[in-house]
Amino acid sequence: MEAGWATVDGDGEAFYSQGGQTAKIPRSMHKENRLKVLALMADDALPGSLIFVAGGVQQCRNDSDHEIIFRQESNFHYLFGVAEADCFGAVSVPDGEATLFIPRLPESHALWMGKIATQEMFKRKYAVDQVLFTDKIPKVMKDAAPRVIYVYSGVNSDSKSVGVPASFEGIDQFRVDSGLLHPALFEARVTKSAKELLALRFANQMSSKAHISVMQKVTPGQMEYQMEADFLH
Repeated sequence: MEAGWATVDGDGEAFYSQGGQTAKIPRSMHKENRLKVLALMADDALPGSLIFVAGGVQQCRNDSDHEIIFRQESNFHYLFGVAEADCFGAVSVPDGEATLFIPRLPESHALWMGKIATQEMFKRKYAVDQVLFTDKIPKVMKDAAPRVIYVYSGVNSDSKSVGVPASFEGIDQFRVDSGLLHPALFEARVTKSAKELLALRFANQMSSKAHISVMQKVTPGQMEYQMEADFLH
C-alpha cells in the first residue's frame, strides 16, 4: 500500500492527516455527510436517482504553465474529502452508494508529477464504493438510467456567488433537477458532527498557536512576509 494514499488506524478505519501530530480525520465523516444530505432530500428525491457534483478545476496563472495552488471546491470536499483536482462524484438515491470519477492522466504526467495513482488507490484513500474515469461518465449515466440527476446550483446568501452545476456530454438527455440539492447541502453543513468538530477544534488550536508564535518572535523591522512564514509553519 503506497505511503500517503491510504492510512488505517488500529480499528481498521481509514483516515487522513498531514502527518506528525496533526489530527486524524476519519474518511467515514464524508460518508456520513452524504447520508445527511440524502436524509434532508428524502421527502422529495425520487429513488433510483443520482446526485452528481463537480470538484474544483486545476487552473494555470494567466497564459503560463504555472499551476495555481489548488483548493478543492468546498461542497465537493464536504461530500467526498477529495484533494485532487478535476474530479466528479455521484451518490445514488436513496442508498448513498458513492462513485468517484477521476481524470485519466497521460503517461507523461508521471515524468513531472511522479507515479500516477491507480483507481484502486483512490478507492482505498477515499473509502468510496467505486472509482471510474471521467471519460466514462456519459456511458455510466446511460447505463444507470437515473430517474433524476440532482445537480448543485444556487446563490450563496453572503457572497451572492452562483454555484456552477456539474455537467457532462449528453446530460441534456436526462431529467435534471438543480433546485433540491443546494438547500439540502447548505442545511447539512450548518450542523457539525462530532468528527467535524474534531477537525474544527484542531484547526483553531493550530491557528491560536501560530498567532502566539508570531507574537513571541516578531521584532522591530521585520517584514510581514517573514511573520507570515512563521505563522504558516
